[in-house]
Amino acid sequence: YTRDDLHFLSSASKSVSAVITSVAGSKGYIDDVHKSIFAFLPEYEAYRNAQNSEISLENLLNMQLGFELPENDFPTDENIFEYALSRKMQNPPGEVFMYDNIAPNLLAGVIKNTTQLHADKFAEEHLFKPLEIKDYNWEEGKQNGFPICQGTLQLRPRDFAKLGFLLINKGKWKDNQLIAPK
Repeated sequence: YTRDDLHFLSSASKSVSAVITSVAGSKGYIDDVHKSIFAFLPEYEAYRNAQNSEISLENLLNMQLGFELPENDFPTDENIFEYALSRKMQNPPGEVFMYDNIAPNLLAGVIKNTTQLHADKFAEEHLFKPLEIKDYNWEEGKQNGFPICQGTLQLRPRDFAKLGFLLINKGKWKDNQLIAPK
């Protein structure tokens, strides 16, 4: 690999997906991270039950959903949203951190439903473009236009470093505040 080659970010794609969600929140598309994830994914209301109805977007971002860990970490032959939401609960939402490879894919639906853009297109317009990131790939495993947020994003190393710089600088890149500081 060279500095000009795209590198698979693998699980770091999850962090980029969270940053994209933060940008959407800063732009007013997401008004409350304490809302149930089903408020952001109304088409999956049929998967809501007494145990998972309290899972919030904040729980999703913090990997504290409470679901049992999935049997298959990359279900390319199943609907990623249905697969993530149909799992049994192991803990109450918000109480226990469990590294969950599947759950971050729900962010693709949250971004699409709140911004009307797929996560990769929203990122391109509102994150990558301001950071002057021109070369990326988020095509592997896409389902109906939804990128797989758990680990398929590819960036050049220097472009990935720009995301780190953005976070170190409390969401500011040059003179542009991309993420509202807390």
